[in-house]
Amino acid sequence: MSTVLRLTGEQLALLDGALYTGDEREAVAFALCGRTVRDRDTFTVRHLHFLDHSIYLERKPDLVRWRTDDLPQILSRAEQEGLWILKLHSHPGGWPEFSRQDDRSDAQLAEVADSWLGPTGRFVLSALVLPRGVLRGRTVDPNGVATTIDAIDIVGD
Repeated sequence: MSTVLRLTGEQLALLDGALYTGDEREAVAFALCGRTVRDRDTFTVRHLHFLDHSIYLERKPDLVRWRTDDLPQILSRAEQEGLWILKLHSHPGGWPEFSRQDDRSDAQLAEVADSWLGPTGRFVLSALVLPRGVLRGRTVDPNGVATTIDAIDIVGD
């Protein structure tokens, strides 16, 4: 079964504005997604959560680290509304692949989400927001196993 991530053009524009601040350094945002399983496993962005710049520990052109102060709020909302967590971050240089640091970060997030949300078989989604609105995505399970998202649909103009 193929996996699809779906968001609106307006959401993508908001993400682009939040993740590309003009300083050529990586940034992070989160989204919560609804899930529909029919002929495709489709995740639709419902809520965006932007990190305040004071939460960052380090931002470089090829690395971002942040405090997890906002994570309990995000996880609680996901739990209450039955939604899935999507971590998005920028690669200002346009590198289209997830880095080893991205792999570690996503695996840690998946482990925390699994612990918080319980044995629901949940995983997290992760996406790179590249320059010019290009996205690459994957799912990551609590063991750190990543699977590429087959398609990303942008709904709008």
